[in-house]
Amino acid sequence: MATQTAPTTNGVDAGQAYPTYDQSAAPAASAPHESAAPAATEHTTASNVAPTTNGSAQHSGASAAPAAAAAPAAAPEMSASEKKKYEKLMKKEQKDEEKSMSHALSDAKSSEKAAAKAKKAEQQALKRLNKCTKEEHKANKKFERAQTAHQKVLADKERLTKELEIKKNNTQATSQTYEKAKLNVDSTRKTNASHAQTRAQKQSEMGV
Repeated sequence: MATQTAPTTNGVDAGQAYPTYDQSAAPAASAPHESAAPAATEHTTASNVAPTTNGSAQHSGASAAPAAAAAPAAAPEMSASEKKKYEKLMKKEQKDEEKSMSHALSDAKSSEKAAAKAKKAEQQALKRLNKCTKEEHKANKKFERAQTAHQKVLADKERLTKELEIKKNNTQATSQTYEKAKLNVDSTRKTNASHAQTRAQKQSEMGV
């Protein structure tokens, strides 16, 4: 940092000093294919503003001047072969991008068709399932009716079986009673015949 002497203004001492930045120390930024950035300039602060007697500030001539910057490095000009090679590379890159986009669109279209086909197959499967479910309900109702009828038939069969057993027992009992009655008739008939013969004999003996 260098020290400069401000000029005398309205009676101010010419020997009054104020600091300023060394302009030759500011680096100049440069990059290929870009314009060089200007060198950094001093900030206007109280340190580089010379006070005056009437309260106003003045910039020194040295601090107000822009810093010296190095001339920007000129971008090397491409040769014709390099330009052709670069253009070919750009065309190839564009062609590859178009091909990639074409493949992406083709894949998306195929995926869309596959998704639509799968959705249609799902709907058809659901339709068949609903139809089968309805048939199941109908068959179940028929089965329930048949099961009820079957249970009724089984109950009737059981009832009739018991009834037949009762009838058999009754038939057996009445048959036994009938056989006893027949024996009683035969016995009574024989007894009556014996009695009639005995009476007839007695009457004959008595001359009646």
